[in-house]
Amino acid sequence: MEKIIFLKKVPIFAELNSEILIALSEILNEEYYPANSIIFKENDIGDTLYIIFRGEVEISKTTEDGEKKVLAHLGATDIFGEMGVFDDKPRSATVIALKDTITLTINKAQFRDLIIEYPEIMFEMYRVAIERLRRTNE
Repeated sequence: MEKIIFLKKVPIFAELNSEILIALSEILNEEYYPANSIIFKENDIGDTLYIIFRGEVEISKTTEDGEKKVLAHLGATDIFGEMGVFDDKPRSATVIALKDTITLTINKAQFRDLIIEYPEIMFEMYRVAIERLRRTNE
């Protein structure tokens, strides 16, 4: 029940009905990352979407001259790694836990099965992706 209540606070899932949230909560895996640990590195294989349950992460990219460029700090209810469930390309950035962090994860195969059964999820994913693109453009 705690996961379902939490999922209602996650922007991409907030508008979904209880049936979908229950199905999603049943397949999410919980993962713990201590502060300063690497969750994944730029160019790693990416096939998992992460939802921050507790904690905070930093997303960064290495520039051509080897400098670290911080792209974002994310906290509870934010998602990252979502591109990995849609394409077969490597990770585009590095993600590090800034604090002790718990994530809820879903892999590509599970996510695809879920959106086949509940296509409404895709509309929410598109909505969130477009909001991010608009913010980037601004």
